[in-house]
Amino acid sequence: SAQTALASEPADTDEFLVSDAGVLKRIDYSLIKGGGGLVLLSSTNVTSATASVDFTSGIDSTYDSYKIHATDVRLASDDVDMRIRVGNSSDGFFDNNYQRASLGREADGDTTTGSGVGGGNVGIAMNHSGVGNASDESYGFELTLVKPSTTDTHKLVYGTLGGMNDDNHFTVIMFGGVYNNAVSAVDRIQVIASSGNISRGRFTLFGVANS
Repeated sequence: SAQTALASEPADTDEFLVSDAGVLKRIDYSLIKGGGGLVLLSSTNVTSATASVDFTSGIDSTYDSYKIHATDVRLASDDVDMRIRVGNSSDGFFDNNYQRASLGREADGDTTTGSGVGGGNVGIAMNHSGVGNASDESYGFELTLVKPSTTDTHKLVYGTLGGMNDDNHFTVIMFGGVYNNAVSAVDRIQVIASSGNISRGRFTLFGVANS
């Protein structure tokens, strides 16, 4: 058409021409776009040791919930926990006062559980049997952060993790938790190991479309 091409998704008020039984009419993009999908916000690909993966922008009141999807993750140290911390621009990431609970099943038949309440919990642990870091071991996880911009409820984080533990057994875990000290709005989330660095993995942040 020799017209300028759009380089991003059309705005809701952008218009298209359609033929309605031979009659040309215009229609807003908002009426024909899909709903309920994931909106890519940012992605970090770790290829060398880093202390944490921080998402410090893009988390606000735009969406009711946000997701992090992590693949091919490996830690520098064996038999340690992967943890989640939330925070805000005023206070940084919160260190203490998390509650968490988890339930897992290992390939050898063991059922494992984890929990914690109080000021000694530095983040929400996603696993309770340490993840493995051998050359043939990795894991991935998906988590959801709910209503981060509200100021009347604790911020819920929950999800699932799957991968090889330090005994070289496949493990799948359901996990969740809250920052229990306050109901302040949060605008950032961090993935961090309980000890040592993150060696590799791709970590992607999505907003969950509200409709």
